[in-house]
Amino acid sequence: MPKLKTLFGRAKILVVGEKPSEETIMEVLLLGGDGYLPAAAAERDLVRAIEICYKGQIWASRLVLSKFINYFIRRRNNNIAKMDMFGLMTRRESEILKFLAAGYTNKDIANALGIEEVTVKVHVSHLLKKFNLAKRSELISYAVSHHLVMQKV
Repeated sequence: MPKLKTLFGRAKILVVGEKPSEETIMEVLLLGGDGYLPAAAAERDLVRAIEICYKGQIWASRLVLSKFINYFIRRRNNNIAKMDMFGLMTRRESEILKFLAAGYTNKDIANALGIEEVTVKVHVSHLLKKFNLAKRSELISYAVSHHLVMQKV
């Protein structure tokens, strides 16, 4: 979708799909889609969705809005909401997360950043707590899958 928006800047993108999952809805909206409509929607809903998107607004059926809101409520309750996860990390934690994803050990990270290894462990511990995760491997996987860092090599 970002490429479509770049090529056709004024184009509106309304995605029509089967059984919208929360992840699908999130991806559509986060990637710049202007709306999501279940394929089983009535013709009048399709017409209304097109009109709304054309006006520059976001279209979502009540079902989709409900799923969208529930998604954020669950994420917020787990302390890992996508819309503010970048604000959850300090600059140093973000740096350490990048090193972790690149496969560095705590000792290597400490040497690279000119800090003590115990300080790295504290930062890793804070990151695990912030994202409600138990293991370093879970943290790395989460960071990569949620685009907090580039794909690990």
